[in-house]
Amino acid sequence: MKTNRDYYRLHPEKMREYNREYNKVKKHKDKNRANHAIGYRKNPNKHKEWSKNFHKRNPTYSNFYYKKNLNKLRKINRSWKIANPDKVRQSVVKRRALKFGATIGDPQAIAKIYTRARELRQWFNVVVDHIVPLSKGGAHSVENLQIIYATENLQKNARLNYVPKVIFI
Repeated sequence: MKTNRDYYRLHPEKMREYNREYNKVKKHKDKNRANHAIGYRKNPNKHKEWSKNFHKRNPTYSNFYYKKNLNKLRKINRSWKIANPDKVRQSVVKRRALKFGATIGDPQAIAKIYTRARELRQWFNVVVDHIVPLSKGGAHSVENLQIIYATENLQKNARLNYVPKVIFI
């Protein structure tokens, strides 16, 4: 035998058994956990990559984890949504546009319109509206978006011939 690695490779069952016995001792468990945590702090990207590959190889474990930690994950998701309302709103509209088969325009220009609407919400109750509704074949593009009062948007619904009284620029 040249190295321990050769021995490990030739006797995997013995090594597994040895490791099981070693890890039963509490001080060894704590030591391993501490070393494990230090390694993750030093190499967070390496840990993310390992975790991603692990969950690809073990989908049943991933499902088990998500079922076990469902409330925790929902709480994290909810806090992200509260911190990023514009991203949430844009993704919802984009999903609806894709559902209806609408064409999607320049994302940066669309984001500017949503940012302007957020600024106006400090003083007015406004929303971003599609001039030609997505359900009627309208596109999710700058040319088809307008900022109007929320009450007028509710009145407009999915009508094509409704003209709002005030359109913000």
